[in-house]
Parts: sequence; structure tokens; C-alpha cells
Amino acid sequence: MPKLFGTDGVRGIVNTELTRELATKIGFAGAQELAKLGEYLVIGKDNRPSSDMIETAVTAGICSAGVNVIKLGIIPTSAIPFFIKKVSSSGGVMISASHNPPEYNGIKFFSSSGFKLDEKTEEKIEKRIDKIDKIKRMKFGENAEIISYKPSDNDIGRVIDRSDLIDSYIDFLVEQYPLNLRGIKIAIDCANGVTTFIAPKIYGQLGATLSINNNERSGKNINCMCGSTFPKNICSIVKKTKSDVGFAFDGDGDRLIVADEKGNILDGEYIMAIIANFLKSEKKLKKNILITTTMANLGFIQAMNDIEIEVLTTDVGDRFILQEMLKSDVSIGGEQSGHIILLDKYTTGDGILTSLALLNVLVKQKQPLSELSRIMKKYPQVLINVNVKDKSKLSQAKHFWEKVKEFEKVLDKDENKGRILVRPSGTESVIRIMVESTSEKLTNSIAKQLASLINF
Repeated sequence: MPKLFGTDGVRGIVNTELTRELATKIGFAGAQELAKLGEYLVIGKDNRPSSDMIETAVTAGICSAGVNVIKLGIIPTSAIPFFIKKVSSSGGVMISASHNPPEYNGIKFFSSSGFKLDEKTEEKIEKRIDKIDKIKRMKFGENAEIISYKPSDNDIGRVIDRSDLIDSYIDFLVEQYPLNLRGIKIAIDCANGVTTFIAPKIYGQLGATLSINNNERSGKNINCMCGSTFPKNICSIVKKTKSDVGFAFDGDGDRLIVADEKGNILDGEYIMAIIANFLKSEKKLKKNILITTTMANLGFIQAMNDIEIEVLTTDVGDRFILQEMLKSDVSIGGEQSGHIILLDKYTTGDGILTSLALLNVLVKQKQPLSELSRIMKKYPQVLINVNVKDKSKLSQAKHFWEKVKEFEKVLDKDENKGRILVRPSGTESVIRIMVESTSEKLTNSIAKQLASLINF
């Protein structure tokens, strides 16, 4: 069986890669790994059309393992850990493809402690799925341990609908930052996703004036030319509405990209820099360290070093960021994409929580975002995503890597100081090429030449 789990759960095009049958197996195997007979798993979903089907299939798999299900309805991915603790469940599942377009969907698991699963646990789930497939080829009694995998009668799991609990999550977020936002105008791009259902309530409850955009509830156009992956939208909205700040979320609400009052894009690195600098000034930044990935802009790292904040880097993905945060006992970590973890507040990245942390700085510092963002200046950086048929062929692309080494020698020179990072996406059939240097012209040229060499 091909590897199912990527950098953020299982993800694929619905009814092609992620089928009903596969979702049921994943639900069953995940329940076996995370819970015992009669225990509970919580399950949430985003609002894309396929989420109902995938939720139903995963729920069937969980119940067939003798584990009960608490259905939470349409919620942000980041709400799952909150509800795991609230109802004392053995773990949780989120049905979402995050920032991907509507034809995709995904399945993410969380442990009883509210953290996304580590790779070893995901591997155990995949092995259990292998066993399920083997059962079809075995005779009864051939292996009792594997054959007796289905409980019956009263041991089959039940389903409880608790979609009414969403208000408790809204209350939790407001309690983290009980701000007075009167006099502040906020533009929101909900990406036609889950934040449509809760973000306006939160900012409105805190007294802000709102401009709400891309808040269609059907999910048919979730992430389509809007949200955090199309940040120019929120920039133009901020300028048009004369807002003080703009927030663009992704479909499942765990990422945030910001626009300042002038319509400039502030990605995750700007957000982290502003929050980390404030926490340091308040003596609340643990060890004066933050965690990011190898994709971090050199300008960001330099800016943090200038204010005596040490930056540690990990592989790309919030899972690796979190692991390093826990290992190093650090309170803030994240990446350019806007996935930011505030570990002193919560166990996973939450776009709305991050926006409240940023608003907290805005209110207390009494400065516009355009001023706060001057803390850093980025190096010219280009990221090109190249669609491929088989991303596994990247490692064998000899001519491509020879060209990378050739360009790296150019970027080793002081006047062109920079770097190249190339990696396959963990969630899509895409090769990501990132080039960074002090020269914008050279950066663009190298990135385009490398992208033209990928044809597999």
C-alpha cells in the first residue's frame, strides 16, 4: 500500500484518491489505535460538499471498531483539541483539506493530549489498514487476533451529535484575549470556509467594526481565489473599506495572513516577529527563542537575531515545529504560510487565536501595523510550485540537482548571498522551489530556470 499520511494527515481528491471505502478503513484503524472499546472520539469537519460523505464513512469505521463518536459539526481544525479535553475523549478526527481547493478533502487525527499524531502512530494506523485488506484473503480462524476485529451487538459504537458545543469554543478564544476592540475596523476574508461561522461572532463580541468577505457557507468555492492563499484579496479589501487591519484565513481556519492598514501583505513571519518582539518586551517569551522552518526568510532570521531572539529551524510542517517547541520548551513557533502555534495558549495553530494575539499587540502598543511590521525586512524570495505527475522522481533528477549546485555556487558569493530549497509537497503532487538572495533579479531568474527543468 502506498504511504497514506503526508505532512498533515491523509489528503486527496475525493472519490479518486480519497474514497468512501478508504475513509472507512482509516476511521476503523485510527479508532483501534487511539481508543478502546466503548471510549469516545470527537469528529469535526469543514463545510466543503464532500465533508458530509467523508465524515459519515470515517464515523462508520470508528463505530465498527466499537468506539463511540461525538459529532461536532462544522468547526475549525484547531477546535478539535479543545473539544477532546472538554469531553475527555480518547482523541479526535478532523475532516478537511485545509487550504486545498474544493475537490480535495482530508482526514487528520489528534491524540488524547490534543496534539496531532506523530509519524510512528500514523505508521501504526497504516499497518492496521494493511491488516484489514489482508482479512479479505484469509479463511475464518486463520488468525484470530486479526479476524476478531469487528465487535457486534451492543459493542458497536454509537454516535452523539454535539454541534451545540461550538459556542464554548468561541468563549474559550475570547477568554484568551478579552480585548476591547471598539474603534477598530477589521476586514475578514473567510475563504468561504469554517471561519465564516465563528470569526465575525468573536470580533463582534469584542466590539470591532467588521467588513466580512468570502463568507459563503456552502463550501462549494472554499479557498477559490480567496483566503490566505490569495492575500491580494484582503489587501484590496482593506484599502477599499479603510480598515485598520485585514485577516485572511484558509478553509479550515488554522492559518492566517494579514494586511496592514495600507494594504501591505504581512505573512506568518511578520506576524511572528511582531508577537515575539512584544512578548520579549513583556518578559513573556520563553528563553527568547522561537521555532520556524528551513524555508524561513533570511531577513526574518536576521531581524530576530538583531533583537536577541534566537531562531531554531525544523523541517517544513507544523508537526515538526511543534515537536521542536515541546523539546526546547518554547512558547511560539510557525511558518510563512501563517500557521502559528502559541503554545502558552493552545496545543495547535489557530488562525483566529493568532489574530487575537496580534490585535493584543496592536491595542497595547497603540501603533498601526505598518509601523509594527518595520521590525523586519525580507530578502527577495521566490517560491514556485510545479505540478508533476510523480513527485517521487525528484530525488533521481540528476540534471536538475547538478543545476541546483551550479546556482548555489553563484549564491555563495557575498554580493549575491542566498540559498535554494527544493522539496516535494507533503499534501499535493507538487514540487516546491524556493530561491532567496539579496538580488531580486537573480532570485527570479534562478527560480524560473529551475522550474523549467522539472518535467516528470
